[in-house]
Amino acid sequence: MKRLAFALAFLTCIVILATRSEAQTCVTNSLVTLTGTLRGSNGVVLPNGTLTLTPSATGYIPACGVNLASATTCATSTDGSVVGLANPLVAPQAIQFYGSGTLPAATYYVVVTFYDAAGNQTLGSPETSAQLTGAGSLEVDAPISGINGSAGMKVYIGTSSGSETLQGTTTGTASFTQSAPLSAGAALPATNTTQCQVTANDAMWPYGTGYIVSLLDKNGNQVPRFQQQWQLNGPGSTINLANGLPYYHGVIYYPSPLLASPTNHGQQSISGPLSLGGYNLLSIGRLGVNTATPGYPLDVEGDANFAGQFLANGQPGVAGQCWVSQGPGLTPVWTTCPGGGSPTIYYQTIQSAGTAVTQRPTFNFASRLTATDNGGQTRTDIDLATTGVTAGSYTCTNLTVDAYGRITGASNGAACTPAGVDQYASGSGCTTGSSSYATCTATISWGSAFADTSYTTNCTMIGPFTGHPYLVGISSIATGSVTVTISNGTSSGAVSSAPSSVQCHGHHN
Repeated sequence: MKRLAFALAFLTCIVILATRSEAQTCVTNSLVTLTGTLRGSNGVVLPNGTLTLTPSATGYIPACGVNLASATTCATSTDGSVVGLANPLVAPQAIQFYGSGTLPAATYYVVVTFYDAAGNQTLGSPETSAQLTGAGSLEVDAPISGINGSAGMKVYIGTSSGSETLQGTTTGTASFTQSAPLSAGAALPATNTTQCQVTANDAMWPYGTGYIVSLLDKNGNQVPRFQQQWQLNGPGSTINLANGLPYYHGVIYYPSPLLASPTNHGQQSISGPLSLGGYNLLSIGRLGVNTATPGYPLDVEGDANFAGQFLANGQPGVAGQCWVSQGPGLTPVWTTCPGGGSPTIYYQTIQSAGTAVTQRPTFNFASRLTATDNGGQTRTDIDLATTGVTAGSYTCTNLTVDAYGRITGASNGAACTPAGVDQYASGSGCTTGSSSYATCTATISWGSAFADTSYTTNCTMIGPFTGHPYLVGISSIATGSVTVTISNGTSSGAVSSAPSSVQCHGHHN
């Protein structure tokens, strides 16, 4: 029985927690967020003020089954911006303790912020300091005012003024104790990020409930003539008070009217179709479709459908005409379409070796081809991709060709044989000694050097000459010349030959 009773109690607790969670989500979805900066008519902001919103009747949120709070308190930050929690204006208390803790002796500076349920923080409080003359701990108590309504405080401590970093967080009005050496922590926030959120009037009963709003300055004084009535409609929306205050005088209009002259030209909206009943829509600055920032008199983000005829300068055009641009800043005109009349539509099919391939939405030109706009951007040019080889002619060219027949490399080869592979050259002979079979050598030079010495040579004695010479043979071959040996056949005297007495024929293999 005890186990059964415990199980029933446990299940009841789970149901209660789930119900509370659902109710809290419902309440959150019923809120509006107030933003903006409160300024006087002279433009001066109200810093560190207190904004109190009290329902004009006891409110009830029917969808959530929750009674409305008797009042909601918000604030303004140092710059007059509307926030959820007021900045702490009173310094916290710092009390030294000795005998427990390892916080070293030093002078410590302390600043605190308040934070809301979402973790958003206020600005820091005024700074306080405390001196430890020996190791111990430091207790930081919440400021005497301001913490009520917050989720707790965050404590920032440093060893020099203005150097405080986050050391710990408390819940509710609990104190914080620093008993260990300071650790590295986050710096103080630069702005108050807490949010002013109030239940929307159109999410509560009784119908027609508004808010009675009062505003106090940082010293607690009532701001003159700020006992106002507001109506805050639109659960989940954000109302920027800088665009105008949502005045309400206890009179309900349904549906809510659009104002001809909203305060500060504030943006208005409707939640439903808009019918002008056949009347004209006049003096539009810019009309945006699917865009909140139109850049043109008519700015359509997305598709546009014209069910009727399309007019240009009030004219519909005639069959076979197209609407053609006349250039920047000029109005397009109707003119005859290219080709004179309606263009012929062709349907192309891609084939490979005479067989149609599967049709795809795009063409892709592989890396061996290129597809680029021409200079005037009037067409797409398809061309062979370059291979990096410099165009031009090469002497005795060495070429590299890839599998697609493209030249991918080219360079000049060795020196080439002159035109033709045959050359003839004549030259002077030489004078031998007078003894029998004495020899001498003569060099015959070619008109142009051969590429190498791989050529066949024949030489002949052609005279005139004295003595009895005969050609022994070729002594040596060079690319630019050939050397022959001439011998004396008898001992009747030296052999001599006049110029052009030797002629050679060279044939390159």
